[in-house]
Amino acid sequence: MPGGVRWDVKPDVLNFVYELTNYLERKMKDMESIFVKNPVTIHRLKEVGVLTKDEAIKYGLVGPFLRASGVEYDVRKVEPYEVYNEFEWDIPVADEGDSYSRFLVRVEEIRQSIKIIRQAVKNIPDTPILSEKILSRIPPKDRPQAAKDVRTFLTKTHVGLTPGAGEVTTLTEASRGLLLFTLISDGHSNVPYRLRMVTPSWLLLRGFMEALKGYRLADVPAIYGSFGYFPPEADR
Repeated sequence: MPGGVRWDVKPDVLNFVYELTNYLERKMKDMESIFVKNPVTIHRLKEVGVLTKDEAIKYGLVGPFLRASGVEYDVRKVEPYEVYNEFEWDIPVADEGDSYSRFLVRVEEIRQSIKIIRQAVKNIPDTPILSEKILSRIPPKDRPQAAKDVRTFLTKTHVGLTPGAGEVTTLTEASRGLLLFTLISDGHSNVPYRLRMVTPSWLLLRGFMEALKGYRLADVPAIYGSFGYFPPEADR
């Protein structure tokens, strides 16, 4: 949300989130014995749908699927945004580039996400939920009422929000990999001149198709699942 968030987070919610990470960590050990180390899982995924490091780069893979082929690249590390540079966490990487490696990398990313969440919960700052720039748009006499009804206030102020003229492109690391937004504004309207979104599934499509070559029809579900490909996400 530009300039702030709708509601402040309560301490009991933060405590719940922290305890939830402990629960997830315990459950992951159970899930690992059932799924990750399952002989059937290993047999169906290992050495299936292999993409080498050079092929992963050539076909434009992103996110955990790129890292599973040995490329240590994560937007949150390469071009840090928000507060990711204040957290300690590792980039899960594998070298085999097969369906099992893609699975293992995504499992390890859950552990790294737990680590990030714990640090965020412990270090969340005690600051206003609205930025000074946004607050300055409210007449002083209306600020107490705005504080009580932030949702309505933000809706009213952001409906007429007009970005300055120009073009901006942002990159973020979504769960499936790189997510790109390009916004072009003429500076005169709150409706952008152009908005372009490129999603991870769209970027993964070529690599997924190449990973299918040379394997059995019965391997298609395994390779498909290892990429986490999601057609509605690609069709934006």
